Amino acid sequence: MKLHDLYKSIYQIGIKNDPRGEDYVKNDLKHRKDQYKTYSIEKKDEMGSEYLKNPYFDTRVLYGKRNREISDSILVGLTIGTDEILMADLMKDAGQNIDLVIGSYPDGKAMATSFHIIESQIGFLQQIGIPVNIAEGIILNRVNKLKRRIAPMNLDREVSTAILMDTPYMCVHSPVNNITHTFIKNLLREKRPEFLCDIVEVLMKESEFVEAEKIGLAVKILSGNLKSICGNIIIDMTGALLEEEKMFDIITNIGKVGTVIVKKLSEKCIKFAQKYKLNVIATNYVAVESLGLNLMFQALEKRGINFDLVGCSGYRHFRDKRRVKYIKYDEFQ
Repeated sequence: MKLHDLYKSIYQIGIKNDPRGEDYVKNDLKHRKDQYKTYSIEKKDEMGSEYLKNPYFDTRVLYGKRNREISDSILVGLTIGTDEILMADLMKDAGQNIDLVIGSYPDGKAMATSFHIIESQIGFLQQIGIPVNIAEGIILNRVNKLKRRIAPMNLDREVSTAILMDTPYMCVHSPVNNITHTFIKNLLREKRPEFLCDIVEVLMKESEFVEAEKIGLAVKILSGNLKSICGNIIIDMTGALLEEEKMFDIITNIGKVGTVIVKKLSEKCIKFAQKYKLNVIATNYVAVESLGLNLMFQALEKRGINFDLVGCSGYRHFRDKRRVKYIKYDEFQ
């Protein structure tokens, strides 16, 4: 399979599972095309051709020609560093051919422009009843903070290593987040949890969360307790929703939200959640990213796209019978 065709299939999975709805995303892409016509040549070069097709700035082929053939194994991890890319090259020398490295977390230009993903939260907030002017004010403030945080980062290390090693490299953050959101939403819709303990029980029936708990990375209630009533539940896999105290006030009082399921939350924001009596459950980054990657590869398989996977950097595979190599923790016990 060609690298670009795989990449296209992945972001299409992201669109199909977008929390804002597929129609919303398609309208957003149409709006981009209208805007693009007004851009200068320099601006068009800056945005790139993918701007008109792929709605997710944090999902990009960071190195690799479009027609590069991907036919053997893929090295898959949560956060990819130079170590993993060098490891892919060493594995080739050891007889394990690695055609591509995939990381769930954004890197390179995908990380540099990832603040655009935060803007997508405006549409999500509208869906839970937050007026657009209020949503824009808070989210755009968050975008500016993220831009300042990203600015001093050296985001070229892994990409430079991939180029030197001639190892194709891709990151797939939003499709992973979106398909995870859909999966957990459907689980909760089916089980209809009343208390936080019910949500924890639902999640802990999934292999990714069970495996993470074995290494001390359990699902945690950060605000509330096992017998706290859930109320209205929302899922935030972007990690961008609960960053400002004002947002806690808005989603509890205007959005009437009782519980938020997140990957993680800062200590400062846990105190805000407790102040506004907002229940928060943290799924754990390692477990939920593995879940999303597994669901993504499962969705690809349904499209007839199947590869051998080699897990690294926290990734664990459970969802089908394909051959997957990774180190099992119990081998050390």
